[in-house]
Amino acid sequence: LSIFYDLPEQYRPNFYTSYRKSSAKPFVLSCDEIASYLRKNVLKINYKECFELGCTLSLFSSMKDDSAFGYHMRVGVKDTGFLNTLVVNIALDYKMYDEESARLIETLFEKSVAVFKPFWGAVVNNCACNDKEPYMVNGLPTNVHWMNYWSDEIINSIGLRKIKIAIKKFEHFEFYNGIIKLQKFPLQAKKEDDTR
Repeated sequence: LSIFYDLPEQYRPNFYTSYRKSSAKPFVLSCDEIASYLRKNVLKINYKECFELGCTLSLFSSMKDDSAFGYHMRVGVKDTGFLNTLVVNIALDYKMYDEESARLIETLFEKSVAVFKPFWGAVVNNCACNDKEPYMVNGLPTNVHWMNYWSDEIINSIGLRKIKIAIKKFEHFEFYNGIIKLQKFPLQAKKEDDTR
């Protein structure tokens, strides 16, 4: 989580998620604090702890809704039917189309992927994609977003040669370390070329 401290303070993980923002407790970035929280938040089914499903940590950045980044992590999953996940919801007022802000999100995504080693990851503009369509079907992504991370399993399923051929068709696409970046700036819902 320390990589998110490159963000301006109002967007960092500052509070534990709670049912009411007014009762949210401040988040302190320390190994002991996180370990203690995760031990208390093992996923439960019918009030029984299911250690094979891992633990969850949910945080947010600001009491102001438009300025709130959300962070949700599931770690320690041992059941093969589930995945360790990290989801970061970007604040509505974050200036994604400003070059410095876009580069910061790009860098944070790259660092997150390097540290977390997910099966799949993406920087998604929920306004620019169909929210009824799942992100994955049969272990493969259903869409390509502004920035994407595909694990070796996904790349092998699709085929590296096929990916490289597709990347060459679009000179502004980049492919490196399992990351596919479509363009310099995030996709915009109001641009028809971006939503296609």
